[in-house]
Amino acid sequence: SRLKDDLTHMLVHDLRSPLSTLNSSMSLLKNSLPEEFFDAIEYVEIAQTSTERMLMMVNNLLDINRLENQQVPLKLQSVSLPVLIQDVTASLRPSLREANINLMLSIEENLPPLQADSGLLGRVITNLVDNAIKFTPDGGEICIEARLDPEVESRSVIFGVRDNGTGIPEEEMDRIFQKFSRLKTTYTRRPGSGLGLAFCKLVVESHGGKIWVESELGKGSQFNIRIPV
Repeated sequence: SRLKDDLTHMLVHDLRSPLSTLNSSMSLLKNSLPEEFFDAIEYVEIAQTSTERMLMMVNNLLDINRLENQQVPLKLQSVSLPVLIQDVTASLRPSLREANINLMLSIEENLPPLQADSGLLGRVITNLVDNAIKFTPDGGEICIEARLDPEVESRSVIFGVRDNGTGIPEEEMDRIFQKFSRLKTTYTRRPGSGLGLAFCKLVVESHGGKIWVESELGKGSQFNIRIPV
């Protein structure tokens, strides 16, 4: 088992460097193209989004192992959740446009800042939205919500991602946060790695928070996160 983990770590670690270089090259290419080359810019954005998705899967696999062994020190700072959500959604626009999915934001005003690792938390939101895109048909809708926990004593913020996609069978809801767990569903835009939700759970719990899902088959899912202020 240890040798398998070491081999996986080595392969994944070696993949990260060329993917990072490819992603940076895509950014430079997109920024150097004149505005009138809008078709080419769109193709580069799609390629960049796919590269970022591959890089995210590689990072998830590496970081899951490190989070399980408590080897990822959190870089805590004051984080504005609305700003973080805006930054994440801006990077996901090409994927949403390609899938013909409408994204809505429902963010309560005057949310207090979180003491959190913005990089890890941003990846959690990215994973949840990317997951929603996979299971939401063309013309569907995804909504990112954020509000104060109505229980005053908890001093927490609740935020999450809601979609109107295929939903999750009740018998599978207990295992979707496990590593390499994949949904048995009749529709998916592309197969997943089974790592995104496991990564989300570990990051949220490392912040002293909780993640859970509410879903109804055929009507969609809502992933919720509660993190203390």
